[in-house]
Amino acid sequence: MSCAPFHRGVREELADAGGAEVLPLRLQALRGRAYGADPDAYWAAGTGLVWEDPARPLPDDEPLQGDL
Repeated sequence: MSCAPFHRGVREELADAGGAEVLPLRLQALRGRAYGADPDAYWAAGTGLVWEDPARPLPDDEPLQGDL
């Protein structure tokens, strides 16, 4: 399966977002569309967002195993 729809969709979402602070809410809405009735959002099924929140830094050792 081609990953072109994913790359196109991510590029469009990031361009429309305008800033990182809105990404969690946009991703939540996008995933709702992907698992709902929006056939144009199929490319986003299974997406996730990982970032380091400046107000709550990731643990230094094994960050993906820590209390996030």
